[in-house]
This record gives sequence, structure tokens and C-alpha cells, in this order.
Amino acid sequence: MQSQKSFRFFFFGLLALLVSINLSFSKSVYSFSPETVNAEQAFSLKLSATDFTCASEFTHKSASISEARIDLYFVYSQTKRWCPDYLQVPDVDIVRPNYGPSFSIPALKPGVYAVYASRMPPCAVCESVNGKPCAVCEIAIIPEIIGKLLVEEQGAVAYMIDPKSIEAGMANKLSLLSYQFFCANRFDNMAVSTSGKNIYLTFHTTVLPNVMCPLIYKPYGTTFEIPALKTGTYSVHAIRLADCQVSQPACKIGIQPVFVDTLQVLEKPVVKDQWHLMPERAIAYKSFNLDVFNDRYGSCQTEFSNLSVSSGNYEIHLSATHKSFPDRVCIMNKIPFGPSYTMGPMAPGSYKVSITISPDCGPNVKCQKPVEEYAGKLEIGVPTGIKVLNKQPKNNLEAFLTGQEATRLQWDFYSTDGKKLSGAQADWTGSELNWIGTDPRQSLPKGLVIVRSYAPTKKNISQQGLLLIP
Repeated sequence: MQSQKSFRFFFFGLLALLVSINLSFSKSVYSFSPETVNAEQAFSLKLSATDFTCASEFTHKSASISEARIDLYFVYSQTKRWCPDYLQVPDVDIVRPNYGPSFSIPALKPGVYAVYASRMPPCAVCESVNGKPCAVCEIAIIPEIIGKLLVEEQGAVAYMIDPKSIEAGMANKLSLLSYQFFCANRFDNMAVSTSGKNIYLTFHTTVLPNVMCPLIYKPYGTTFEIPALKTGTYSVHAIRLADCQVSQPACKIGIQPVFVDTLQVLEKPVVKDQWHLMPERAIAYKSFNLDVFNDRYGSCQTEFSNLSVSSGNYEIHLSATHKSFPDRVCIMNKIPFGPSYTMGPMAPGSYKVSITISPDCGPNVKCQKPVEEYAGKLEIGVPTGIKVLNKQPKNNLEAFLTGQEATRLQWDFYSTDGKKLSGAQADWTGSELNWIGTDPRQSLPKGLVIVRSYAPTKKNISQQGLLLIP
């Protein structure tokens, strides 16, 4: 009996040594997607590796989440399935399939999570056959860190609807728009459902590759067919499906609906002769375009000139000169239509917008005095796509370190849409920053940037907020 135990120990020890030698010579390079997700929303995490092929088989998949860590476990084996060869063709991009297991991850709290992968051989998990037990190989599996997953707090302003009021008792069209979308977004699996005074807009979107979008800051989206509704105020919610939910086989994960806005369903037809703003919300300290339009104007027979903007005391006054061309033959006429203004950086706040349109009467013609009209309310706020602990912008980095003891910190700078701009380390003496290398602030664009700082060895974010670059 003792000799059998010794032999078994020797056998599994030798097997573990051979496995470790093989892994050392054929080290896999892992990756996963997505690398950034929204907090409080379940999702699917796709794991890939350089040695995964169409012949790879993955079983016994599971995910374990602890504080700031995600462990992915799976049993890996190779079948005899035939796989095509992907040749290197000059000047031709061949998209290779992305092989690997997918894991269902529950909703997580905001933060940075270390992702580990544990690849187990088939002998590590065996099942009895015909009631006969099987021997499990005793191989130590060392989890391998493969990257960091950023879980961001979902922005409060993610979507908007147009229009905000429709007529009761008839079918209507409702557009769901967002600054997160671009002209390259394509939408599918669209559905509309209602429950009481709630409307749910379900969709899935993908981004088409190699599509050049114009450099225009505007919301994009899709349009839903809304069935006839009774009068009242309805809450509109958006449900964006994950990629794995529209693939085969579909994954089963819960998607939390995101509240968008309220929709007024009115008994009488919606008043057409009124002004609208696009956008109704903008990012503080960042230039943007403001479109003001009205159903009384069409793009074909109307031109606007002498555009001017003045602001103060949280009010914005717009003015323009209007000229009509009634004899112009229209092939395409966009209604509603109006002037477009270039707005400079503005401080956070709620602004009342008014507009004055003066007719172009020509020389020696007495014109009716123009009337200032209410155009809407414009909300200027800090971005909410990335969690910001301090939403009051600071003018220098030293303001973040009040009361901080002397230490070395890593500083990372991001644009308001989450793109990393630069990063560097600096020693904080208690009164000033001494950069190790070039000061990264010299290359930052003017305006608002997001700042994160942490100790290089801990990776725990200690400071985070908004910095205004003059």
C-alpha cells in the first residue's frame, strides 16, 4: 500500500513538472473584452489567448469575484476539429476569429478590478463514468493576472428622447439619442414594450469599422415606433443589450433599464410653433455647437445670417436675421430648421435661452419690430461618464493634495470622454510637486481634464477630480 502511494505521488509530481515545463515554453498571452464596463449592470466578459483556436474546447467555466479581484476558471482541452489556416496576404487585413470562453459577471461596484485566469487541464475536473470513480490529477494551478477591468459609475445623462410630447390615440415615432453614439453606430434587435406608465426601448448596437464620421459634436441614435397611448406622463427607459445576448447561443444576463426622460402624451395635437434646443445638455468648460430650430422654418427656403450670442447671469440671448426664398424649388426640405451657434466654454449651471429673429426686409422697407422668444433651458454640467469624486474644478494639482503627507504619486490625465491623455510620477514634498521627467501638464489641451492619482505600488486611487487647464 505504501509503495502504491509513493508511486502515485511520483507519477502526479512528474506530470505536474511536465505541465509546468510545457507552459514555460508555450506561454499564452491572454486578453479580455470589454476592458471598461458600467457599474451596477451585469455583463459578459470574453477571454482570449494566443493559443486558442477553433479546435479549443472550454468546460467547467466559472467566475469568482472578491474585493477588487475577478478570477476566471475554466477547463481547457484541444479537439481534433479542423481549423482553417489564415495566410498573411500583403495589403489585406484578415480578421481572425476571436476564440475563447465567455463568463457571465454580475453587477459590480465602481472601481478597478484585477482579472486573473486559471486554466485547468481536463484531469483536474473529472466525472465518474457508469458509477466508477475517476482519479483527479493533483496539479497546482497558479492564477495568472491578465489585466485590469475598469468599472465606471454610469453617467446620469446617457440618453435623450425626441420629441418629448406626442399625441394620444395614434402611433408615433420616438428617437432615442446619445452623445455616446456616432454616425458609425448601427442598431438592431429593437423592441418597444409598455408597462403601466413606463415605456421600455430595447436595442443592440454595433460600430461599423472603417467609417469616417464628421467632427461634429451631436447626439446620434435610432427611432422607435411607439404604439397608440392614452393621455398621461410616461417614464421612458432604455435597455441596451450586450453582444452575447444577440449571439447564438445567447447568454442569460440581466440588464438594468436606464431611465431616460418623461414623455408627455397629450390629447390635443402638439404645438408646432415653438423653439427647441439641440443639445439640451452640454459639458462645462468645453466649446460646443448649439442648434436652435422651429417648425415654422424649412432648410430649403430659409437662410439665417448675422448670428450673435450674449450671455450673463445664467441667461443666453441669441439673435439672427432671417430671409425667405419662397420661389426656390425644394427637392429636400428639412423641418424643423433654425440657426446654429458656436458656443464657447461655459461654467456649470442652468441657463435660460431666448432668441430674437429679425426679418431681412431690405433697404427702405419698414420692418416689424422683432420679438424676443423663449427657446428653452440649457443645462451645463460636469461629465458623469467617469466617476469623479470632486466635481468642482481646481486650477492646479497642488489643490488636490491639501493635508497630504510627502509621498510619490502616479498622476494620470483623461479627457472628459474617458480617453487617457498622459501620465507621469511626481514626488510631493508637502508643498510642491517635483516631476520625474517632463511635466505632463505641458502637453494637455486647454479646458477640462479628469485627474487621477495613486501610489504606484498600491494602485488604489487616492485623489480624483477635475482640473481646469487655462
